[in-house]
Amino acid sequence: MKALNTPLISSVAFVLPAIAMSLALLVTPSAQATDYTYTATGVTNWSAGAWTSATPSSSLDNELFFTAATGQRMVTTNNLGAGFQLNKLSINNTSSNSNGQNFSVAGNSLDFVKNSSNALPTIVLAKSNNSAGTTTISVAFTVTDALTVTSTVNTSSPNANSTIISSIITNNAGITFNGAGTNTITLGNTGTGIVSGLGGITVSGSYNVNMLGNNSYTGATTVSSGTLTLGNNNRIADASNLVMSGGTFATAGFSETLGTLSVLTAASVIDLGSAASALVFSDSSGVAWDPSIGLSFINFDAGVDSIKIGTNSNGLTVTQLGQITINGLAATIDSNGFLAISAIPEPTTYAAFVGALSLGWVAARRKRRAYAV
Repeated sequence: MKALNTPLISSVAFVLPAIAMSLALLVTPSAQATDYTYTATGVTNWSAGAWTSATPSSSLDNELFFTAATGQRMVTTNNLGAGFQLNKLSINNTSSNSNGQNFSVAGNSLDFVKNSSNALPTIVLAKSNNSAGTTTISVAFTVTDALTVTSTVNTSSPNANSTIISSIITNNAGITFNGAGTNTITLGNTGTGIVSGLGGITVSGSYNVNMLGNNSYTGATTVSSGTLTLGNNNRIADASNLVMSGGTFATAGFSETLGTLSVLTAASVIDLGSAASALVFSDSSGVAWDPSIGLSFINFDAGVDSIKIGTNSNGLTVTQLGQITINGLAATIDSNGFLAISAIPEPTTYAAFVGALSLGWVAARRKRRAYAV
């Protein structure tokens, strides 16, 4: 009997794991995004909105798409609860109108997270040539995983469309502005719209990010392309280091105190604008710079503007100082850490120098002739 039972036991032992594996495959959910599209006009709540499918519930796989109807103003409000999780927020303000219709997202707070496939969260801003309205995001949100704000704004747009992000943002993982277009994203409003947290902010798109809120985030402020513009004095926390990697940091005539200054990957510009600007950086001599990359300060007005790095002449290394130009000329640093344009010789000095060169050339020519004879 034992000999007869052995094949049966072996077969069962082989089949049971296979069945268990098949059942596991059946019950394990596949990781994929859940799309919800919302098209409406006027003022509406998410709970009563015109969703193409069921009303969404908080989930890390949520991708929400909002579209404004042609020629209509739209204000959509999250009333589904605070801390609503999502992976993507897409705002399609491409109405064929030029009469300044606006699009707003408000309400309870959101939480941007990576989805079950580990895709990082995004905000997508889409506008067309004929959309002249302003898109406003005022809903508070938390950046749990690194967030990218991108856009598909047409660069040939004849209308002055713009985006205002006036949210209270808890930035725990970093925010990158990276998109097409030449329009402006205004980050914050005067007195509202503050970015806090340990994460940094990176500008790497082609548009201008106007920093208007009184922010307190402590991560690095990185400008890789496009322009980051101050909207008032002291918009960035003193602990935030400025990393220039190819774009423009524009003071617009305002003043700012930051952490260290560094230059990486591509030539960069710091534009001091037309009004008085005072820039203060921490000692940056211990920060790594790419020695082949230049940093240009432009629109510097001596006696009006000031640039200070550290507290003495050692705030920059000799190599770092050699990478800096001010209004196209070499820079110096004084005993208090202030940068200045290197001394320009007076016209009489130039004349004497040219005269000396001329006399040297004549003497050398006579000497050659003497040897020839």
